[in-house]
Amino acid sequence: SGTTRLKQHVIKCSKVACSSSITIESSDLASRQSTLAHHGFKKTIKLNENDVDKIKNLSAQWVCQDMRPFSTLEDVGFRALAQELVNIGHRYGVIDIDEILRSRYTIARTIYDLADSYRQRMKQILSEPLKARAVTICPDFWSDCYKSISYLGLNITFVDVDYKMFSIDLFCRPFFGVKTSTSILKVS
Repeated sequence: SGTTRLKQHVIKCSKVACSSSITIESSDLASRQSTLAHHGFKKTIKLNENDVDKIKNLSAQWVCQDMRPFSTLEDVGFRALAQELVNIGHRYGVIDIDEILRSRYTIARTIYDLADSYRQRMKQILSEPLKARAVTICPDFWSDCYKSISYLGLNITFVDVDYKMFSIDLFCRPFFGVKTSTSILKVS
Protein backbone atom coordinates (compact mmCIF):
# COMPACT_ATOMS: atom_id res chain seq x y z
CA SER A 1 0.00 0.00 0.00
CA GLY A 2 1.00 3.63 -0.05
CA THR A 3 2.02 3.53 3.61
CA THR A 4 4.46 0.61 3.31
CA ARG A 5 7.55 2.82 3.11
CA LEU A 6 6.35 4.98 6.00
CA LYS A 7 5.77 1.89 8.15
CA GLN A 8 9.21 0.53 7.28
CA HIS A 9 10.73 3.87 8.31
CA VAL A 10 8.88 3.82 11.64
CA ILE A 11 10.09 0.27 12.33
CA LYS A 12 13.66 1.23 11.42
CA CYS A 13 13.43 4.38 13.56
CA SER A 14 12.01 2.53 16.55
CA LYS A 15 15.00 0.17 16.50
CA VAL A 16 17.24 3.23 16.92
CA ALA A 17 15.17 4.55 19.84
CA CYS A 18 12.82 6.77 17.88
CA SER A 19 9.58 6.33 19.79
CA SER A 20 7.15 6.65 16.87
CA SER A 21 4.91 3.79 17.93
CA ILE A 22 2.45 3.61 20.77
CA THR A 23 4.05 2.28 23.92
CA ILE A 24 2.75 2.05 27.42
CA GLU A 25 5.72 2.50 29.72
CA SER A 26 5.85 1.65 33.37
CA SER A 27 7.37 4.23 35.67
CA ASP A 28 10.43 2.13 36.50
CA LEU A 29 11.24 1.54 32.81
CA ALA A 30 10.82 5.19 31.90
CA SER A 31 13.14 6.30 34.70
CA ARG A 32 15.93 3.85 33.91
CA GLN A 33 18.88 5.39 32.08
CA SER A 34 19.21 4.10 28.54
CA THR A 35 22.23 2.16 27.36
CA LEU A 36 23.85 1.98 23.96
CA ALA A 37 21.98 -1.28 23.35
CA HIS A 38 18.70 0.67 23.59
CA HIS A 39 19.90 2.88 20.72
CA GLY A 40 20.68 0.11 18.28
CA PHE A 41 24.27 -0.63 19.28
CA LYS A 42 24.34 -4.36 19.87
CA LYS A 43 27.27 -6.50 20.85
CA THR A 44 28.31 -8.61 17.88
CA ILE A 45 29.82 -11.96 18.69
CA LYS A 46 30.69 -14.96 16.60
CA LEU A 47 28.63 -17.89 17.88
CA ASN A 48 30.05 -21.37 17.52
CA GLU A 49 28.56 -23.56 14.80
CA ASN A 50 26.88 -25.93 17.28
CA ASP A 51 24.87 -23.07 18.84
CA VAL A 52 23.94 -21.68 15.41
CA ASP A 53 22.81 -25.13 14.23
CA LYS A 54 20.84 -25.75 17.43
CA ILE A 55 18.90 -22.47 17.04
CA LYS A 56 18.38 -23.14 13.33
CA ASN A 57 17.06 -26.67 14.03
CA LEU A 58 14.82 -25.53 16.92
CA SER A 59 13.40 -22.78 14.69
CA ALA A 60 12.70 -25.23 11.86
CA GLN A 61 11.12 -27.74 14.26
CA TRP A 62 8.92 -25.03 15.81
CA VAL A 63 7.72 -23.82 12.40
CA CYS A 64 6.96 -27.36 11.21
CA GLN A 65 5.51 -28.87 14.40
CA ASP A 66 3.21 -25.95 15.16
CA MET A 67 2.54 -25.12 11.49
CA ARG A 68 3.69 -21.53 11.86
CA PRO A 69 4.44 -19.35 8.82
CA PHE A 70 8.15 -18.89 8.13
CA SER A 71 7.60 -15.12 8.32
CA THR A 72 6.99 -15.51 12.08
CA LEU A 73 10.75 -15.80 12.53
CA GLU A 74 11.21 -12.34 11.00
CA ASP A 75 8.27 -10.76 12.82
CA VAL A 76 9.13 -7.60 14.76
CA GLY A 77 7.14 -8.74 17.81
CA PHE A 78 8.78 -12.17 17.88
CA ARG A 79 12.24 -10.64 17.61
CA ALA A 80 11.47 -8.14 20.39
CA LEU A 81 10.33 -11.03 22.61
CA ALA A 82 13.43 -13.08 21.75
CA GLN A 83 15.70 -10.09 22.43
CA GLU A 84 14.06 -9.50 25.82
CA LEU A 85 14.54 -13.18 26.68
CA VAL A 86 18.24 -12.81 25.81
CA ASN A 87 18.44 -9.66 27.96
CA ILE A 88 16.78 -11.43 30.91
CA GLY A 89 19.16 -14.37 30.49
CA HIS A 90 22.06 -11.95 30.53
CA ARG A 91 20.82 -10.32 33.75
CA TYR A 92 19.90 -13.46 35.68
CA GLY A 93 21.87 -16.27 34.03
CA VAL A 94 20.29 -19.60 33.15
CA ILE A 95 16.71 -19.79 34.44
CA ASP A 96 13.69 -22.01 33.82
CA ILE A 97 11.67 -20.73 30.84
CA ASP A 98 8.43 -21.43 32.74
CA GLU A 99 9.45 -18.68 35.17
CA ILE A 100 9.33 -16.19 32.30
CA LEU A 101 6.70 -17.27 29.78
CA ARG A 102 3.06 -17.26 30.82
CA SER A 103 0.14 -19.48 29.78
CA ARG A 104 -2.10 -18.72 26.85
CA TYR A 105 -4.91 -17.86 29.28
CA THR A 106 -2.78 -15.27 31.06
CA ILE A 107 -1.71 -13.78 27.74
CA ALA A 108 -5.34 -13.70 26.54
CA ARG A 109 -6.37 -11.74 29.65
CA THR A 110 -3.38 -9.46 29.16
CA ILE A 111 -4.51 -8.68 25.62
CA TYR A 112 -7.81 -7.30 26.94
CA ASP A 113 -5.96 -5.14 29.48
CA LEU A 114 -3.50 -3.91 26.84
CA ALA A 115 -6.33 -3.17 24.41
CA ASP A 116 -8.05 -0.98 27.00
CA SER A 117 -4.77 0.82 27.74
CA TYR A 118 -4.03 1.33 24.04
CA ARG A 119 -7.54 2.66 23.39
CA GLN A 120 -7.12 5.25 26.14
CA ARG A 121 -3.66 6.16 24.85
CA MET A 122 -4.96 6.43 21.26
CA LYS A 123 -7.75 8.77 22.38
CA GLN A 124 -5.12 11.04 23.92
CA ILE A 125 -2.83 10.87 20.91
CA LEU A 126 -5.59 11.36 18.33
CA SER A 127 -7.49 14.21 19.97
CA GLU A 128 -5.23 17.01 18.71
CA PRO A 129 -4.73 15.72 15.12
CA LEU A 130 -8.45 15.02 14.75
CA LYS A 131 -9.35 18.53 15.92
CA ALA A 132 -6.83 19.91 13.42
CA ARG A 133 -8.22 17.59 10.71
CA ALA A 134 -4.67 16.39 10.10
CA VAL A 135 -5.21 12.63 9.93
CA THR A 136 -4.81 10.57 6.78
CA ILE A 137 -7.13 7.56 6.65
CA CYS A 138 -6.07 4.83 4.23
CA PRO A 139 -8.10 1.71 3.47
CA ASP A 140 -5.98 -1.25 2.44
CA PHE A 141 -7.34 -4.22 0.52
CA TRP A 142 -5.42 -7.45 0.27
CA SER A 143 -6.19 -11.07 -0.48
CA ASP A 144 -5.11 -14.32 1.09
CA CYS A 145 -4.56 -16.51 -1.97
CA TYR A 146 -4.43 -19.67 0.14
CA LYS A 147 -7.84 -19.17 1.79
CA SER A 148 -9.28 -17.06 -1.08
CA ILE A 149 -10.45 -14.37 1.32
CA SER A 150 -10.25 -10.63 0.77
CA TYR A 151 -9.43 -8.38 3.72
CA LEU A 152 -9.99 -4.73 4.44
CA GLY A 153 -7.59 -2.94 6.73
CA LEU A 154 -7.77 0.65 7.88
CA ASN A 155 -4.68 2.65 8.68
CA ILE A 156 -4.36 6.19 9.96
CA THR A 157 -1.22 8.26 9.62
CA PHE A 158 -0.41 11.62 11.17
CA VAL A 159 2.33 13.76 12.66
CA ASP A 160 1.82 15.11 16.17
CA VAL A 161 2.80 18.52 17.57
CA ASP A 162 6.26 17.14 18.45
CA TYR A 163 6.77 16.12 14.78
CA LYS A 164 6.60 12.40 15.56
CA MET A 165 5.03 10.37 12.78
CA PHE A 166 2.43 7.80 13.78
CA SER A 167 1.03 5.03 11.61
CA ILE A 168 -1.71 3.06 13.36
CA ASP A 169 -3.58 0.06 11.99
CA LEU A 170 -7.11 0.37 13.35
CA PHE A 171 -8.45 -2.95 12.12
CA CYS A 172 -8.16 -5.74 9.59
CA ARG A 173 -11.18 -7.92 8.88
CA PRO A 174 -12.51 -10.16 6.13
CA PHE A 175 -14.24 -8.21 3.39
CA PHE A 176 -17.03 -9.68 1.30
CA GLY A 177 -18.61 -7.75 -1.51
CA VAL A 178 -17.73 -5.21 -4.16
CA LYS A 179 -14.93 -2.76 -3.43
CA THR A 180 -16.77 0.58 -3.57
CA SER A 181 -16.56 3.64 -1.35
CA THR A 182 -20.04 3.02 0.10
CA SER A 183 -19.30 -0.62 0.94
CA ILE A 184 -16.04 0.43 2.62
CA LEU A 185 -17.87 3.01 4.74
CA LYS A 186 -20.45 0.41 5.78
CA VAL A 187 -17.75 -2.02 6.95
CA SER A 188 -15.65 0.57 8.78
